[in-house]
Amino acid sequence: MVALGVGAWGQAPGAAKAEDASPEAAAVKVLVAAYNDPVGTPTGFDAALDNFRLQFPQSQQMLAALVLGVRYHRARNEYLPELRYGMAALAMDPQDLYVLSSLGIAIPDNVKNSDLDRDAQLDRAAGFDQQVIAAAATWMIGPAGLEYGGRHYTEAQATTMRNNLEGPAYLSLGRIASLREKPAEAIAAYQKALGFETAPERQAQLYYDIGAAEVMQNHGPEARAALAKARQLAPNADLLMKMVAAEEAKLGPAAGGGQ
Repeated sequence: MVALGVGAWGQAPGAAKAEDASPEAAAVKVLVAAYNDPVGTPTGFDAALDNFRLQFPQSQQMLAALVLGVRYHRARNEYLPELRYGMAALAMDPQDLYVLSSLGIAIPDNVKNSDLDRDAQLDRAAGFDQQVIAAAATWMIGPAGLEYGGRHYTEAQATTMRNNLEGPAYLSLGRIASLREKPAEAIAAYQKALGFETAPERQAQLYYDIGAAEVMQNHGPEARAALAKARQLAPNADLLMKMVAAEEAKLGPAAGGGQ
């Protein structure tokens, strides 16, 4: 996922001026060092971030610090701290596209049927996804590129950034619809996500998702076509191939059952 606005702070440890020797600058330095430490632990990073939040609650760099927390835990698939820092970031900036995108993806991947607030969580994720799609659609990207969040992006960078936002958002909407057993909505979202995907392995996953949704609708020919495409694109992906076979088995013989 392309960094947006303050989301790029973790890649720019010079954000705090080198000559600034204030306690706040020192805390920022500790936090960025914890983010970049290849042998650091999530506990250590969280301690640095929570210390910064406690000591400098009115800091102008608070949003950047919270987004850094989202990025750190997103990279490690650590959902609960990602959600905690993400919601705190959105309380400060409800339109931060990096955070909206991250949480829109993470929530449907982690919600459980046993969660009492399952539907509310999925509603929240869908809302985040729709915000991302709507915002990215307004970008006027031309030969001169794009100015966004105080930064300049070349035309290629801006196009990649938009694709990296819209594609996952449609994928997330597909997953949400699948979880809600709304296969037609899921298929429509997955098909849109395909338009942003170029990697064969990830295309195969999307065709599997489409096939599984077609199976849910008992659409035999459509399901077989999508699952066959998944096989063609990623024949050596053992786990995915087992999943494809499991969906194909639900259909029975190709000529049977009027499918």
